[in-house]
Amino acid sequence: MTVTNVVQHVESHGVYTYSAKEMAFNILGLMHPLLFGITQVEPIWVDLNGGMDRLPDLTDITEESPRDQRREQPSQSHLS
Repeated sequence: MTVTNVVQHVESHGVYTYSAKEMAFNILGLMHPLLFGITQVEPIWVDLNGGMDRLPDLTDITEESPRDQRREQPSQSHLS
């Protein structure tokens, strides 16, 4: 089971996952001097969770994906 398979399975439930480059871009954007000036007066609230807070059973979803993959793929011992 690759990370990509787990990500695709989680995203199939209507959430968005950020790549490392996308997250870095978002975080660096928050460090822009204009936004930094605003944070000196008031906090900035940013939601970068992609909607995962709306999933009531994220643990079940991530654990379910590997089980489904194991059922779909033949075991290595049968291929030899």
